[in-house]
Amino acid sequence: KNHLRSWYLDTAQSLAEQQGNSFEAAEALNNLAATLYDFGDHSKALEYYGRMLKICQALLGEQHRDTAATYNNMAVVCRAQGNYDQALEHYERALKIRLAVLGERHPDTAGTYCNMANAYESQGDCPKALEYNGRALRIFLAVLGEQHPSTAGTYNNIAVVYETQGNYDQALEHYERALK
Repeated sequence: KNHLRSWYLDTAQSLAEQQGNSFEAAEALNNLAATLYDFGDHSKALEYYGRMLKICQALLGEQHRDTAATYNNMAVVCRAQGNYDQALEHYERALKIRLAVLGERHPDTAGTYCNMANAYESQGDCPKALEYNGRALRIFLAVLGEQHPSTAGTYNNIAVVYETQGNYDQALEHYERALK
């Protein structure tokens, strides 16, 4: 298993380096970073996402959905490392781009609000977590409807925050909504 992992990582890194600053290199770096993240090598994953970000900015510009997705991925890694402030900075950049490019009523924008809510919840900032989950929920309800898995997931996230606060009645209500 480790041999296969090493082969994959070496091959992906070689491909990324051979492609220079190209879309193919960005894709290889993204895949490499995601794999490293899955293997728990967060610092290396962040390094490769950083390289990918530079390529996206050079080829696509700052105001592009792929650039936003890269900021989001970097934030996910930072959050996994427990670096919530850095995660929130990357989420803010992703949100700013997504609002400009996709608008407020887009599932990717809502997803960023959810991610930010989770980071705030991890920091213990339950009011902010509820605020951002509320923003996401309004978008998911309007765009995807009550029965969509993203809507259910957001109800579940809200329930977790209420449970953390000891507000068990509200938690139970939102857990039940998530199951509908």
